[in-house]
Parts: sequence; C-alpha cells; structure tokens
Amino acid sequence: MFASYGAAPVDAAGNITVDSDAMRTVLEYVKRLAPYLPPDVYSWDNASNNRALMAGRSALIVNPPSAWIQVVKDRPDIGSQCWHFPTPAGPKGRFIYYTPTFMGVWSFSSNKSAAFELIEWLSQREQAERICTADHGHDVPPFVSMSDFKVWQDEGPPMGTLSNYPIKPGHQATATLAYAPAPMALAAPIYGRSIMPNIVAKVTQGGQSIEDAITWAKQELEGLRR
Repeated sequence: MFASYGAAPVDAAGNITVDSDAMRTVLEYVKRLAPYLPPDVYSWDNASNNRALMAGRSALIVNPPSAWIQVVKDRPDIGSQCWHFPTPAGPKGRFIYYTPTFMGVWSFSSNKSAAFELIEWLSQREQAERICTADHGHDVPPFVSMSDFKVWQDEGPPMGTLSNYPIKPGHQATATLAYAPAPMALAAPIYGRSIMPNIVAKVTQGGQSIEDAITWAKQELEGLRR
C-alpha cells in the first residue's frame, strides 16, 4: 500500500523520507479505511487473518493461498467461495509483496559438488512444477517463465481460484520487498520494529494526528540510522 502511493520511510540512499506528502496521503486513506476493519485487528498475529476468514468474519484478507488451503479443509463452505486476485493498484502502480527464499551450501560441507548438483536439479522446470503441485501452488518459483504451471489453473474449489496468484504480465505489477528501496541494513530493523504498522495504528487507533505520527516515525528512523 505504501509503495503504491510512493510513500517510503527511507530512500535508496538511506535518507529518511517519511515526512512527505505521499505519506500523508496514505495515512489519510487508512483513517478512512480503519472503521471497516475488525476492531481487534491491531492485536492480530500471523494467523489471525486466517482465523477471521475461517470464522466468516472477514470478506477479504491479504494472504498467500495457505489460508485458503486451510479453510478448504476445515470450512469447505467458505473455502469453496474464495478467489485470489492481485492487490489493488495506487497512483504509483501495483506492488505485490513477496518474500524470496534461497538454497545454499555450507562452506564446511563435505560434498559440495553433490549439493550444488541437487540445487541445480531442483531448480529445473520439471522438478519445480512437481514441488508447486505438491504444495497446492503455495510457493512460486522466482523465474517468470515458470508462472504458467497448470497447478494454478487446476487447483480448487472453485476451479482456477489460484490463477492470479503468480504475477503475470496482465497484472502490470511489480514484486517488491518490505520497505524497498531502503538499504537492507535499514529495511530489516524497520521491519523488525514494525514502524509502519505502528504509524498506522497511531493515527487510526491511538488518536494521534498525522503530523505527530510522522514526527514519531522520523525519530524512530533517525535512531535506527545512527
């Protein structure tokens, strides 16, 4: 959401940019959005949105198919009505958050050549598709050429519910990391300190003005940059 408005707490050079018109626009938006959210959303953990969906309390969550997979098992009446679609676009475009994972080989490994061969084999299209099919399309390979596996068209109910899960050219979307384009040395602690969720909570639940919340975030970011 922040990226779609061009609101970044820190830029690529490490400069603090939270005090911006774009940030004010985002915070004005979430103030209008907040009354439609569950009142306990500020204390949610990683599984709370899954539980809200399963209980029929929420019509929309931002989530990979893991929530849908569980709901189909436990509440097929709800799971069979779920559909996946890309996140909405903003003035600066459509940005989809992703968490890349990597395979590696320990430097002290006794058989590095076999390990490298295994990684290469697992990265080939045939094996990647078998893995995606086994996990019901939850994990997406990093290669755009592998976004056409049949699993995302065939999974259901309803049939094809995951068809929009991998990023496709028609989505006109950009994959992004949390707090990009901030340098990783800053992005990681910003993420760990939950600075952006907290700035939202301060203006939507804490009663703070947008200016006060931005001042707080600026101080927090300055502390991380020291």
